[in-house]
Amino acid sequence: MSSQAYRFGNPYAPPWMGFTPVLQGIRDVEWDVDLPPYTVPASTIVSANANNPSLQLSIDGDADFLCREIQFVVTAGASTLPSDLRVRIRDGAGRLFTSDFIPITDLNGPLVPPWPLKHGTVVYFDYQNINGVTAITVWAVLKGWKRTTCAGDTTILQPPYTPMYATYPKPKSDEEFEDFEYGWTFTFAGAAYQPKYPLITDNDADFWWCGLAGDWNTANNDVATVGSVQLVFYDPVSLPMMQTNLQSAWNPSGGLFRESIFSSGGGRPQPHFPAVFIPRGSGPSVDISVGQACTIRFSLRGYKVYPKVCAA
Repeated sequence: MSSQAYRFGNPYAPPWMGFTPVLQGIRDVEWDVDLPPYTVPASTIVSANANNPSLQLSIDGDADFLCREIQFVVTAGASTLPSDLRVRIRDGAGRLFTSDFIPITDLNGPLVPPWPLKHGTVVYFDYQNINGVTAITVWAVLKGWKRTTCAGDTTILQPPYTPMYATYPKPKSDEEFEDFEYGWTFTFAGAAYQPKYPLITDNDADFWWCGLAGDWNTANNDVATVGSVQLVFYDPVSLPMMQTNLQSAWNPSGGLFRESIFSSGGGRPQPHFPAVFIPRGSGPSVDISVGQACTIRFSLRGYKVYPKVCAA
């Protein structure tokens, strides 16, 4: 902690600050890659056929990839548990990323330092299902950056460390913020695709969009949520917010909506940094693709911006 505090001026600077400095001529672009949902047959840990063959995930050839987080999502199987599934991962050179089969729940989360993968390489996933009764469908996501070069960029940036929460908007001297939540519900009778559905805000005030919340895919939910749902959110100028290039098994690219999009599970907002400013009467949009009949609920949470009213 003392070395981090000395270098970044803040004892709470995250460990990755020491491994990924901003380098001269380098530009990192947010990017996610995924291994589409795959059903791992039921087996037993002692079975000779317990191990599934290598599944290949190709890394794009235009840039190296730095994986900062691995995420496994179990998308089907009412009686299955994520802890029943093991995985072994190897890179394109045959090197083991995991020394053996380990529970996917032990790999979910950030990697420090990031895992570098060379452009054009292939990552191999070997799954093992120790549940002897039920098959498990799993979706693997690698979150990180594409590392590209910047022609003519000769600067070296060493910005001071700033906690993400400090980037949230603060009211100006003539403004007042009011907590507000915009909620939407969509019901589909069957498979459907709704691109760029507008999420229009009220005309009475501008809005700072600070977080997103929505239902998880759980059997005891009060609406019949399902796993075959993917969403892509866009800001007011149609720039994608998240999960733009992930592939599903049934329709255009997007992100399955449980942990990857609504990772708060509806209990509290999943924040994004920095907040997105939405002028009154305008709004973001969302691509919605569903593979079966379902109901989708989510909300945009943040602040309405009002002029300050002086007390008498």
